[in-house]
Amino acid sequence: MESKLFENIKTTLKDAYKKCLRPIIVAYNYRFERMQRRRLRVHDFTIISADCIGGVISHRVGERFNSPTVNLWMSHDDCIKLILNLKHYVEIEPIFIGSRFQYPVAKIDDIVIYFNHYHSIDAAREKWNERKKRINYQKIYLVITNGDDLSFEQLEQIKEMKISNKAVFMSKMKGDYDFIKVIKPHKYRTDGFHCMDRTMMMGWSFEKKFDYVTWLNEGVDKDNL
Repeated sequence: MESKLFENIKTTLKDAYKKCLRPIIVAYNYRFERMQRRRLRVHDFTIISADCIGGVISHRVGERFNSPTVNLWMSHDDCIKLILNLKHYVEIEPIFIGSRFQYPVAKIDDIVIYFNHYHSIDAAREKWNERKKRINYQKIYLVITNGDDLSFEQLEQIKEMKISNKAVFMSKMKGDYDFIKVIKPHKYRTDGFHCMDRTMMMGWSFEKKFDYVTWLNEGVDKDNL
């Protein structure tokens, strides 16, 4: 009886969302993305990331996916390896391996890529190979979320990278690195993965603390110094 009541309430809320809230949310996101795109002064850039944030940012500002690291994830260690020797890794064909996951997993030399938003090996391989050809080596950005596990050695590696711009999200400051963006975890999240939560208006939690349009534009300003 309780289960049926819960399902009825759930159905009612879904119907209310579709009829009332969804149009408001769609309109809000349309205006938000339009504003972000007007502010953007850099185009045809490549964001390397260890999770989906690079694709989210590119989508929000209306840019083509010019990075193979869209709709997948990898360890922070492997992400740093990838960007430090990017041309080497993109020249190697991914070798797909068996795993405990329900989505494709591939090795590229000594790094492992988890294609969690792809339903087949063919789709994962196709998109990786398609997007790696679009990399703009003159406009490379790096963003790492939930970076509390990064060592000082890894932070030094990031500091020395000669790229357009970089950002590492942490729950508290570590050292005096100007690329660290502090985003404190929510009270109800203890796993550290709070940066990519969806908001009530179907945005992303990191957007409240990270002005990525300014961050992208800064990359152009640095190049012009």
